[in-house]
Amino acid sequence: MTENGALSPHISVLIPALNEEHYIAKCLDSLLDGGYPRERMEIVVADGGSSDATREILSSYHAREPRVRWIPNPWVHQAGGMNEAAAAAAAESKYFIRVDSHALYPKGFLQNVVETAEKTAAELVVYVNEPQFETRFQRAVAFAFTHPLGVGDSKYRLGNFTGEVEHGQHGCFQRTVYEKLGGYDVKIMPNEDAELSRRVWLSGGRVYLNSALRMKYFPRRTLTALARQYFLYGYGRALNCIKHRQPPRLRQMVPSMLVALEVVLLAIAPFHPLVLLLLAPYLLLILGVTIRAMIRSRSLSLALLFPVFLTMHHLWGIGFYVGCLDFRRHS
Repeated sequence: MTENGALSPHISVLIPALNEEHYIAKCLDSLLDGGYPRERMEIVVADGGSSDATREILSSYHAREPRVRWIPNPWVHQAGGMNEAAAAAAAESKYFIRVDSHALYPKGFLQNVVETAEKTAAELVVYVNEPQFETRFQRAVAFAFTHPLGVGDSKYRLGNFTGEVEHGQHGCFQRTVYEKLGGYDVKIMPNEDAELSRRVWLSGGRVYLNSALRMKYFPRRTLTALARQYFLYGYGRALNCIKHRQPPRLRQMVPSMLVALEVVLLAIAPFHPLVLLLLAPYLLLILGVTIRAMIRSRSLSLALLFPVFLTMHHLWGIGFYVGCLDFRRHS
């Protein structure tokens, strides 16, 4: 029931997943036990062909709770999975709520999301990404995900803003808006969520970030996985910029400018080795943030911040240039 006694809107919680045996059960439990009336919700998981135990876990949940079901995602990637899940959603659902299988959702999360959507009438309500950690490496990544050196002025990462934004973490879509816009663009991935946020905005809609809506997200567990993630982030942002003829924001330009500067300096270095000293301020900045974090947290594990920041910056920048060169995939 809502505050005025009316029935809560029916919602479809949509989850693209692939090889998530480590997290999917925890994610489903957090959603099912979150307090939203079960008779007014369903959970549709689009599985991209998991080779681990993800599908077995999903089948066992469906046997116990028919409101949880999974469908195959022939696209494999998240954009296609979201569209498949949306197409399979119950006809009575008013909202499509995208969540991440790599995350946990606190008590009252779904109710608060729906209340925000109802009160603001925003076409898309987005959330704050609050990183968690289980390993030393994840602890370093979690720190980087909430520090300006890692994410610039990204409002949904820093979690200190409520109001209209251009983009946020996943979101709660008015179903009519999602269907009118044709869902996610399967050619823009990753960064497909930012691209759809852009189309919501271009159509005259509003994207509203509520800093009280916090999903507990678990970062990648290895440096290799983080590198791949940030390469794809940069790649997807390039396709997004090309599609909408929109220049990247300053925080997005800095990594690509850094990579370009380093290429130039490395080309000059055989003739003038001292030019490499121009990179000293950048490296000292990362070192300073790393040491300060270690001292304040009294944790040696945050020494991993140094390679984490380097990986995030450089792989994003490289991915952006590769995306620009591969713009034909967008067309």
